[in-house]
Amino acid sequence: MDHRPAENFFMRNATAVALASLTVVMLMAALVFWRQASGSQEARRWLVHTYGVRSHIDALYNGLAEIQLSHRGYLLTGNADYLEPYREALRDGRKLTAGNISLPQHRSVRQELAAIRALTADNPIQQANLDDMDNLVATFLAYTDEGVRARRGQAGTAVSVNLERGRE
Repeated sequence: MDHRPAENFFMRNATAVALASLTVVMLMAALVFWRQASGSQEARRWLVHTYGVRSHIDALYNGLAEIQLSHRGYLLTGNADYLEPYREALRDGRKLTAGNISLPQHRSVRQELAAIRALTADNPIQQANLDDMDNLVATFLAYTDEGVRARRGQAGTAVSVNLERGRE
């Protein structure tokens, strides 16, 4: 039995078969690397998004803390200078657009809430939490505004403001 023609065929095409096999393996490796890079970019995008949302939450917290500290200082002293950080936290900055939502700039407490709402629009659970937060912030702002108005109305005298009410 003579296997010479098959051996000659294999010997003649061995290099081409090896190159074709190597090409297929390299293409498969390139596809895997491409998918990993794509997944990595998507993960990086979500990471940046998460840090952006967290920075807006921090800014909201800081704005509310400024309002609270200014409010208390004004109630205790009657000194209108304490109201400057209060007014600043309530003063609207530039109008929010898709292009400037992540830029660090002055925003009011309400604008920070709007920015967080825009950034989390794809998550209904976070939107429901923001509905609750909107109500809490509105209640807090009404409380502080009531205290400021009461103190202005009674300049130089003791003011009766329920300081425990802010803990609701």
